[in-house]
Amino acid sequence: MPKPASALSLCAFRVAAFASDQQGAPSRLLVLPLGKHDARSRGKVICNQDTLTGLTTAQEAIKRGPRLALDFEHNTVPGTPAFLAEKEPKQIAAWGEVVATSAGVEMQNLEWTPAGLEAWKNKSFQDISPAVFRRADGTVVALHSVALCRHGELDGLTIEAARAPSSLAPLFAALSTSIEIEIKPSTMKPTAALIALLSALGVTLVESADEAAVEAAMLEAAKAVDGLKAKEKAPEGMSADLTALTAEVKALRADNEKRERAALIAAAAAAGKVIPLSAEGIAAASLSVLEDIVKNATPGQVPVTKTTPEGEAGKAKVDAFHADELEAFSLMGVTPEQVAATLKA
Repeated sequence: MPKPASALSLCAFRVAAFASDQQGAPSRLLVLPLGKHDARSRGKVICNQDTLTGLTTAQEAIKRGPRLALDFEHNTVPGTPAFLAEKEPKQIAAWGEVVATSAGVEMQNLEWTPAGLEAWKNKSFQDISPAVFRRADGTVVALHSVALCRHGELDGLTIEAARAPSSLAPLFAALSTSIEIEIKPSTMKPTAALIALLSALGVTLVESADEAAVEAAMLEAAKAVDGLKAKEKAPEGMSADLTALTAEVKALRADNEKRERAALIAAAAAAGKVIPLSAEGIAAASLSVLEDIVKNATPGQVPVTKTTPEGEAGKAKVDAFHADELEAFSLMGVTPEQVAATLKA
């Protein structure tokens, strides 16, 4: 789409003094030096490489090149006080060719008029003031004309495209179209970072790839990302199995701990030891604490009879379990018979 003309304005400002003390009228003038110029309340006016590169095309687009008028007080710019005050034909000082140089924009091969020579001879004007078309960011794209001024800093001389006189409107429109020709839409280039990112997703992209190839690679990468998202969801389906397995392991550990507790109590009973804890205390005590208590308990506090039938020598039999022991068995889910079986083992 063409850039809107409203993004442009016509601005005049002082760039340099007009030296009229040399022998003979100059054949060339630097009318727009390269760099950034302060137009005070009207912002910046910038002459940069974009200005120089696109100058010829832009001047042709507005049909004002390569020869421009070096006028008096901007009297060739529609809408200015000097333009309104003077009848046609407007007086000009010289005609010159607009040329982009390393120093900026020059008017070369100046052809002076009698009025211009008279003004130069009489030192009637001290400043050079170009009237330039600029973008919203201040970059100059073309020149309307250049003026000799008594005071080049003309605060009021800024013409927005939306308020331009009818004679200037076609220039704004043509220049907008010209700018669009020179400004190409940006394209995505295969940078090293992009290539590395796509490679991590399993997508190959070479540095010389054109825009179509880059777009195709990005679409392929998007599919790869969707695949990764699908894989991330897979463990969710396995969560039930994992939960069941975890519960089973916990149950096995608990069952094993019960057996170990029962074995400790049985060992204490076999030795006639009394565990100085209630049934609840025995059930609540950690396995290591219970083991330490049994180890340090005094043996022989509970009556134990020995039987020595054939083949049973050295085996001990508990006459009865203590009440607290029986209650502890119940809390741990084991029976006295199971404990007795442990003793016989």
